[in-house]
Amino acid sequence: MIWALSFVTGAAFLGPESKRISGAIERHGVDSAEAQMRIKRIFLVSRVELLFLLLVVADIVLKPFA
Repeated sequence: MIWALSFVTGAAFLGPESKRISGAIERHGVDSAEAQMRIKRIFLVSRVELLFLLLVVADIVLKPFA
């Protein structure tokens, strides 16, 4: 289930947001407020996604409910 959520997050948010970051950098430069805000947002979402994936790995390895 979480791997599917990770896939959807990548397809629906990370990919399009990466394109928006690229556009913001081309228009205003990398130091612009818009580009920095979008970069921070994508890092936050990526970190949360990484945490969930680590929980999946821990579940697979430790098998707490088996």
